[in-house]
Amino acid sequence: MKIVLSLNQYLFIFTYCALQGELQLLEVVQDALPSPRTRPLLDFTVPTIQLPGRPMGRGGTNDVFEVLGNPLWLLKNAGASGGESREYNALVEMQRLGLTTVSPSLVEFIDVDLPENNLTMIMMKRVLNGIDSKTIVGYQRDLKNYINPNKEFPFPNARHASFIKDETIQQLLWGFTRIASSKKDFSDYQFMLDSEGTVFYNDPTGELPYKDSSSTRVIIQAIIDTWEYANLPVGRGMSWMKFKQLKAALALYRKQRFLKAAQDRTARPPSFCIIDYSAIDWHGISIYCAFESTNKVSIPGWKWGKYKDKYYYIPAESFPNPRMVLGSSHYDQSTVFADEDEVDDFLRSLG
Repeated sequence: MKIVLSLNQYLFIFTYCALQGELQLLEVVQDALPSPRTRPLLDFTVPTIQLPGRPMGRGGTNDVFEVLGNPLWLLKNAGASGGESREYNALVEMQRLGLTTVSPSLVEFIDVDLPENNLTMIMMKRVLNGIDSKTIVGYQRDLKNYINPNKEFPFPNARHASFIKDETIQQLLWGFTRIASSKKDFSDYQFMLDSEGTVFYNDPTGELPYKDSSSTRVIIQAIIDTWEYANLPVGRGMSWMKFKQLKAALALYRKQRFLKAAQDRTARPPSFCIIDYSAIDWHGISIYCAFESTNKVSIPGWKWGKYKDKYYYIPAESFPNPRMVLGSSHYDQSTVFADEDEVDDFLRSLG
């Protein structure tokens, strides 16, 4: 089964549906087709192949183009082989899991005179006034230094960090949990943020069986660190490196305290280091940012939740918590350190 539309007809459909706020008509067409992995391409029959518009960005493997006359959509080469696009299939599977993506559709440009020029592309939603994850935290090769407590560089750009909201952290943690619980993984995926901080997943190179992906954890940790440094009062008055050292000291303190209270050899600390746990209070406790134990224990200043046969614990309040960390100390959540010497004094007080 093949659907053949003229370019103008198809762009009209996309424009109309985008103005309505959702791809209603496109969904009706696609729902009538076979499963995503076997869907035929939606074809444009055009007399000669032309690049869709001016390049919007250049990546390691693909360029992204504007759609001529339609600023709401972008096009990129689908990397399709035999009508299959691993990137498109991965994005469709992400959507099936409930993740918000760039709403892709496959489009085939057909040169009726020179079939060898036929080109399969992915048409995707443009995130207006947004920013991509690489712009915020850099490329994968730099991320380990970005989150390393003993490295000052690279450090966050304040304007880029302003795109990250608490909802961003919530959505990334929920998405990570959703992907892991589905026993799937998506290689080398990235995401876009709009002006509200909403996450739009994009650019996966394919779908894989689930594995514990350290690269995915690192990029989420980098986003968390950037958000906390930019937004928490406790981050003011200190350098990026000193802030990361503060986080590392707190993580170690919490780990030692939790393991001692839990009395459980199987207990383990969270995958992500977080100061302000109020940013994860969405879809319940994310198991990847909580301490885990097979036992139900009472730990003052902590709250817990149960998932399957495990118990998960997070501090009941955001850092600094005077009752939990510093006893009668005068530090509280509105603390602003005067200088880095004061930060060092505080770190020493944690032991």
